Formats: sequence, C-alpha cells, structure tokens
Amino acid sequence: MFQAGKLWVEALEKDNPNLSVLARAHSYLVENPFFLFVGAAIFLIVIYFHSQVVDGQRKIIGLLQEQIANVSRLMHINSRFSTSIHRLYTLPLKSLGSSRQFRVFHENSLLFIK
Repeated sequence: MFQAGKLWVEALEKDNPNLSVLARAHSYLVENPFFLFVGAAIFLIVIYFHSQVVDGQRKIIGLLQEQIANVSRLMHINSRFSTSIHRLYTLPLKSLGSSRQFRVFHENSLLFIK
C-alpha cells in the first residue's frame, strides 16, 4: 500500500511537473515517521480529553440528579409540615369560650398571634 502511494505520486509528478511540490511534500510527510508519531499523539490526546470531558459531564449529571431529588424531597416534607402547622394554629379555641380562630404568624423565629 505504501509502495502503491509512492508509485502514484511518481506518476503524478511525471504527468504534471507543476505538482512536483505536492509530490515532494507527500514523500516527506509519508516517509518521515516523525509526522506519523505526531499525528498519532495528537489523535490520542484528543481521545483522552474527550473521554475526560464525557466522564466529568456524567459525574455532574449524577450529582445534579441527586441534588434535584433531595430538594424535591425536602420541599415535599416542608409543604407537609407547613400544612400541618397551619391546621394546628387555625383551630377554633372553643374550650376558651371563643368561636374566633387564632392565626399564628411565624416571622424570624418569633410567633405572633393575631
């Protein structure tokens, strides 16, 4: 295969002498192993960075899914707690002889009865 490429470049150079620069560049790039090693190294570096980015994205997605689950669980607990507290504080106080409902407002850790 290497020999076939070399024969093709020689035929191209014979047929069109204006492309002799292209033929010399081809022979220099293909026959010199330094460029093959550099090309392979660049290719491996790109694959490595791509795999690192993909792994990082997977970790971030997993952490975000866990955080969303925790927040939704806390919001559900908070809503259940607040509705229970609301029901508790808006009960009529019939035992005191009053039919009025008392509402308790929680503001900065202080309770106000209205």
